[in-house]
This record gives sequence, structure tokens and C-alpha cells, in this order.
Amino acid sequence: MNQSTNPSATLLDQIGNAAQAALQNRDIPTLYANGFISGVGAGGDLYLILQTNGQSSAVVNLSWVTLKTAVQNLTQILEEVESRLEQEIPTIPQLQSRLTKQRAKTA
Repeated sequence: MNQSTNPSATLLDQIGNAAQAALQNRDIPTLYANGFISGVGAGGDLYLILQTNGQSSAVVNLSWVTLKTAVQNLTQILEEVESRLEQEIPTIPQLQSRLTKQRAKTA
């Protein structure tokens, strides 16, 4: 289908264009996190504190609607990556458990 007969194609194009523009814009901060803390703030929205090597580096506040949509989108991306890799990407607790078991074996 072309864009004129598929309204969602236009939306997908807009999202792709917005993502590309944001990734190329040097004025938009780029963050890296290898940990996080999450919870519900006083206003009822969710907060996500990004951490790098145990140090807090940024706070992101999300509405519940945004959070749910992000979780769905990120889940789709992870499932696609795991499918292509033909292996599951471990969560932080799974990785910690594996490392603890490995340390116990070598101790």
C-alpha cells in the first residue's frame, strides 16, 4: 500500500523522521544507562532515575499512558533482537543471579 491508501504509513514516516532528526540533533542530550530506579512520584506519574555504574545521571518523568506505550514498543524491539540473535537477552536480576552462581562455583 502507498501512503495515500494507508494512513498509518504517514504516521510511521513521521515517527521515523522525528527519530532520525532527534538522533542527529547535537542539542538534544544523549544519555547512557546501565541501571535504573523506578517508582511513582507525588503527582502520580512514574519516575525513572537512570544510572550509570551505580550513579544517578538523569530523571525521566512519564505519564502512565506514555509508560505503557513505551513498554509495548520496547518489548517489540527486544523480541525482534532476541529473534535475530536466536537467544534471550537477560534482565539485570537474571544476570546478577548468573554471576552470583558463577562466583560460588569458583570460590
